[in-house]
Amino acid sequence: MGSIQWKLEPAEPITMPGPVDCNSPRFWSEGVMYLFNSWGRPRRSQGLSVAELGGSVECEWDGPPKMTWWIESVCYDAERDLLHGWYHHEPVGLAPGTNLTAPVIGAAVSEDKGLTWHNLGPVIASGYPIDPSYDNGYFVGGTGDFCVLPDREREHFWFFFSTYGGPVEEQGIAVARSRFEERGGPGTVWRYWQGKWEAPGLGGKATPVLGTKLGWKGPKVFDCPWGPSVHWNSHLRCYVMLLNRALRHGWAGDAVEISFCEDLVCWTEPEVLYQSGGTAPWYPTIAGAGPGESDTRCGRVGRLFLRERSEHVIEFWR
Repeated sequence: MGSIQWKLEPAEPITMPGPVDCNSPRFWSEGVMYLFNSWGRPRRSQGLSVAELGGSVECEWDGPPKMTWWIESVCYDAERDLLHGWYHHEPVGLAPGTNLTAPVIGAAVSEDKGLTWHNLGPVIASGYPIDPSYDNGYFVGGTGDFCVLPDREREHFWFFFSTYGGPVEEQGIAVARSRFEERGGPGTVWRYWQGKWEAPGLGGKATPVLGTKLGWKGPKVFDCPWGPSVHWNSHLRCYVMLLNRALRHGWAGDAVEISFCEDLVCWTEPEVLYQSGGTAPWYPTIAGAGPGESDTRCGRVGRLFLRERSEHVIEFWR
């Protein structure tokens, strides 16, 4: 990988228009940026840049009306004026007497740039039974908290997702992919498992690219990576991942970590990018500052967002 360096500099604060409880994807069309913020339901805003966005509007879809869904990644097909999106969903009633759940990842498409969506259904879900004895505060298994991006060669769409169930050796941040022309739809996603891409997205096994030794069962959750956000960095000529790391019960952690990769499988050992000093800086993303850049593409300079708030500019170099 060579020597990669970065620095954070304080900047004029930017706050996204909508509430944020996941990655906040964005795309460009005819000089306009479209941004999605989600907290149980996604909202769309638009403007000339991430610092110039108007108010947000709640998105609609043809899925179950009371279902919670968080849009975590999008990819715009300009030729067909079609927006592909992928969502995190948390089913209810899995652990009676609690509000604990086991998330799944689904796909959707939009013909009006994300105001309304057609639900295609799940694409990545755990094949392991839920474990009601889990005591991490949120989940009893499942897969979620993810990002999706196409590779530089336009051969595959790549999914980086958090695995919360099954054997500890399968928990952490895992990877799956779908052929580019299949756009990550149901039945087209295959997980990376023991060096091969033969485990199905629905119910298959996974070899994490960033694992954990103790897992998510709790009650003392420690050293668990989750919530990846990946972009292609055109200045470094490699992929960059930001991630969270849970350090104790309630997923508390006070640092954002960063990792680098050239092949989307072999990632460097994560290093601390940002130390918050005691608060939980969940859902870190980098917003590219150049023309047409987004949450999946950045150059030498970008904005670091923690949830809906950015107070720093980041610069990369070798």
